[in-house]
Amino acid sequence: MKFGKMILSGLAVFFLVVGMNSQAFSLPVLIGEVVRDYGNTSNKISPLRGGGVRLSEDYVTVENVDFSFYDEFDFSTLEFNEIEFFELVLDYQDIRGNLWYIWPASATTRAVSSLSRDQSIFRLFDGQNTFMVNRDNLNSGSLSRFIYDEIIRNERFGLFFNHTTPGNQQDFDLYSATLRVFGEPSKQQLNPIPEPGTIALLGIGLVGLGLYGYRRKNKA
Repeated sequence: MKFGKMILSGLAVFFLVVGMNSQAFSLPVLIGEVVRDYGNTSNKISPLRGGGVRLSEDYVTVENVDFSFYDEFDFSTLEFNEIEFFELVLDYQDIRGNLWYIWPASATTRAVSSLSRDQSIFRLFDGQNTFMVNRDNLNSGSLSRFIYDEIIRNERFGLFFNHTTPGNQQDFDLYSATLRVFGEPSKQQLNPIPEPGTIALLGIGLVGLGLYGYRRKNKA
């Protein structure tokens, strides 16, 4: 009787873990990321458009020229059902000027601009390197909402930088930019079965329970 109860308890634990693993896929997860590593050496890249930028060995200097910098993150190779939000991770240094902003874009001519709320959210500060972009923080106007939906539809995230106060020397050095995409993976990626390591541990636990019950039964 006790042996049967132990087996039932082990099975309950097994199905609980399976359920937890399957539920995890319903939450926003990291679907994938696109990395842009800037510089002029063989293993580096330059931005797609940089008429007003200076490219060095392992970084690009973004200068105070309106829309001089533009780059694009193509995430069309990622498999997803829905995108909940983006994280833009920037590695930058030596900010000269206090009013640099990130302007998300859906194309070289379509960017979020002149929106004070967006500027306050996407302002560059020394020490801050991760910025979340979603529908909620791009809702200052119909244009910005349209751009967010267009980014997802085109599967390309555009990136502008702009300085809102011209004059003097205003620039910063950008080493790399990474776009991290969060949401619901595609059905091909959905797999409610636990990882092999989890199955192995559960199997070992069930075998151990079985041996323990068998020995107790023989001793009785």
